[in-house]
Amino acid sequence: MRNAEGEWVREELRENGRKMEEMRMMMKEIDREMEEMKLMMERMTENKEKHNERSKRRERNYEEFSESSHHNHDLCHPPPRQHRIRHHHKEPKLDLPPFFGKDSMDDCLDWEMKVEQLFEYHQV
Repeated sequence: MRNAEGEWVREELRENGRKMEEMRMMMKEIDREMEEMKLMMERMTENKEKHNERSKRRERNYEEFSESSHHNHDLCHPPPRQHRIRHHHKEPKLDLPPFFGKDSMDDCLDWEMKVEQLFEYHQV
């Protein structure tokens, strides 16, 4: 009987050892995944900080533009075009960039600046 008990105890110890090794492997995998998540969070934080800085720069640029051009219009609407008397020469055809940022002030400001630059370049 003692031999059977001893064999049972040894088998239980081996089984517990296997389970412990599995748990160690799982913990290593969890640690590796946690490190990856930390790196991802750091990158996301850096990207957010860069985005915030770009947004602040755009706002400053827009404020400077608004102050210098004396525009008093809603931020998400392009300024009204001024109609000029045109001579009979052919006007350049302008392909305006599409505007997709109806909910984003940054997208609106970017689009407005691009359109203004196109108009200035083509003297429209």
